[in-house]
Amino acid sequence: MPSSGGTGDRVHVRFTTEKDVGITEFVNVAINRFAGTFKHRITDFQVTEIGQDGLPASLTSLQAPPLPASSSSHDLVESTANLRRLLGDEAMETLQSWVESSARGDKVELLSEPMADKAQRSELHSLIRIVFEGALESTTVENRVRIFPKKGGGNQNRQNRGQLWRDMGFDYCKFVLYKENRDTIDAVNQVCRMLHLSPKSVQVAGTKDRRGATSQWTTAFRVTADRLEKLSNNLQQIKMGNFSYCKNNLNLGDLLGNQFKIALRHVTAKSEDVEQAIDSLRTQGFINYYGLQRFGTGSVPTHEVGKLLLRSQWKEAVDLILSPKENDLPNMSLAKQKWHDERDASASLKLLPKAALAEHSILSYFSKGGSRTTDYLNAISNIPRSLRVLYAHAYQSHIWNHVASSRIKLGRELLVGDLVLDRSLPSTVESNPAEQSDDVEVVDPEGGDLADLNKNIAVRVLRTKEECDTSTIYDVVLPLPGNDITYPENLREVYQTMLERDGFDMGSRDVFNSAIKDYSLPGGYRTLLCKPTDVSWNLARFGEDSEQLILTDVDRLKANVLPHSDGANCALILNFTLPPSSYATMALREVMDVND
Repeated sequence: MPSSGGTGDRVHVRFTTEKDVGITEFVNVAINRFAGTFKHRITDFQVTEIGQDGLPASLTSLQAPPLPASSSSHDLVESTANLRRLLGDEAMETLQSWVESSARGDKVELLSEPMADKAQRSELHSLIRIVFEGALESTTVENRVRIFPKKGGGNQNRQNRGQLWRDMGFDYCKFVLYKENRDTIDAVNQVCRMLHLSPKSVQVAGTKDRRGATSQWTTAFRVTADRLEKLSNNLQQIKMGNFSYCKNNLNLGDLLGNQFKIALRHVTAKSEDVEQAIDSLRTQGFINYYGLQRFGTGSVPTHEVGKLLLRSQWKEAVDLILSPKENDLPNMSLAKQKWHDERDASASLKLLPKAALAEHSILSYFSKGGSRTTDYLNAISNIPRSLRVLYAHAYQSHIWNHVASSRIKLGRELLVGDLVLDRSLPSTVESNPAEQSDDVEVVDPEGGDLADLNKNIAVRVLRTKEECDTSTIYDVVLPLPGNDITYPENLREVYQTMLERDGFDMGSRDVFNSAIKDYSLPGGYRTLLCKPTDVSWNLARFGEDSEQLILTDVDRLKANVLPHSDGANCALILNFTLPPSSYATMALREVMDVND
């Protein structure tokens, strides 16, 4: 682990390599791996989530359906449309924002355009009462209608709206969220911000990559499809569609997998070598490693922070996160140096980039002064829980990768002592809900989040050579270290050596059993190998790197077509499907050259 020599010293940190995190082996060493350019364009990497019902989250329609039948809902739709006609879209969104944010008695108001016709003003007053059901009041001021929140009216309004949704028999709008070059969390937060919703109102089954065109199922609590449609029409990198109404929301992990469409540019390999490599991937699969993005792309490997947190070394974890690094970006470098030179949290905070979430959280806590400046545990606890848990899970993944490489070196024959799936019992492999796809910037939000790991897994130990004949290498699972798992007898020493080297006693009842829930890890299981399904490929010619090679859902809605090209360059268009917890980059690594 990198360490600093003293205040202001810079830690020399090289970026994490595959070898650093145990990614060293291959399933098939005999194939000719080829080189190619990955993710040159945003549309070169496309991900479509597969829901638990087996339906892909393909964006095929942008139109909102009518509300489910009920007399009250039809009346509301008609009244809302008439109110929007009188006030306009912008004013309607303002009024809805007051209601959604429960602005009761706030000193805000809205004036309509002048209305000389008294009947028109009366209609407007009536519509406000019907649509907003007591949350807003209105009066006439010089031929204009003044609208403002009613003091104490928000609670009644929510009750009335709740009754409306109960009459319809649904509580959620389900839709496809399509995004380009946006993080899932960032996209959801923008939707919530623009509709004046709490971020908790919108749920997804997992996060998807930023650099790519991705689509996923999403639910929104008591938000009508027409509101989502109107917002979608005004967004550039985000689109929403395929709306329906349902009774239940999505939870993290509510998916069967992800479909990938990938364009690898500048492939110079022979067609027969490509065919051999892809056929090997289809039939033999790949080692189910956690990809590099699991361990962060910043200057501090997330598993190193996780190791310190699991050892309750709060000060050391803070020092590692805040130590100046030689490869820090300029603003980050200035902020960290300020902290190390002067221990002035407020001044350091002003220099820190907002994207530096962990550093910002710690310095924000320290900036409040007093005893807080040495309260390292609570400073760490000020980091959002999702990121704190990721640190701990990254350490588990680091151990898993190294053990997986050790097991592969023993060969592909089943061995006495192996752990395998017990297919006689129902189980869910790798039920960690946030591990959904691939390449994320700072840390991998898909690699470990808020729920228990693999709580439904069923495994058994192979105790005789005869039992080894009842399973295959694709049934073999390896545990992520924790306080409630079984270790394979033939690899127990490998786990023990690695854990003891990092200061953990595998035989202790206290290991990974912290009094702090976030760092009490039950452990879990992950299959050693993974086979992609629905594998297909073709070679395509292109001239310039700016040429698009794969149509997106939005392209198809617009009836766009790919340009015909007889260019000098060759690209591999590769399609496959992976289960929720597997990494596309690790599948590609099996067939492509890897440069350390």
